[in-house]
Amino acid sequence: PHQVIAYLWPQGPWYWFFDRIGAPDWVAHRLWIGTLLFVAAAGVYWAARTLGLHRGGALVAAAVYQLSPYILPYISRTSAMLLPWAAVGWLVGLTVRATLSERRWKYAALMALVILTCSAVNATAVMMIAPAPILWLVHACWGRTVTLRRAIGTALRVGLLSLGVRSEEHTSE
Repeated sequence: PHQVIAYLWPQGPWYWFFDRIGAPDWVAHRLWIGTLLFVAAAGVYWAARTLGLHRGGALVAAAVYQLSPYILPYISRTSAMLLPWAAVGWLVGLTVRATLSERRWKYAALMALVILTCSAVNATAVMMIAPAPILWLVHACWGRTVTLRRAIGTALRVGLLSLGVRSEEHTSE
């Protein structure tokens, strides 16, 4: 029962819109999958550029990520499980910005909104992608790009705001 919440956001408005314009379900689904693939590649491209890769390297990173075989088991009936996968690049890029920018709360808030959107399926799916931004924070501390205090501050800001947007799943007995 907890997995049906993903159909409220973001899939609900998506399929509602295509139903209202009279598009066949298979068209709406193909566009949904294409949008997830695009969002995933765009996020990895943006994160790679944020991390300092040149355009060519960022484009290759985005293409390799987008064409990952990870998507194959989820592309048909459980495509909602691809939401966290599509968010990884955005989460890493926003973690970098939330740590290095002077507008730390802004990027932490944007990160919380991404987490809200990609965590609609279940918490386990998000826990599978959580290591990516955490590993960047560890790497940044290890390489002395940021101080431990700043990394912990970023993690606390993101955690606090993410808890604020993440709804708890309830099941009836």
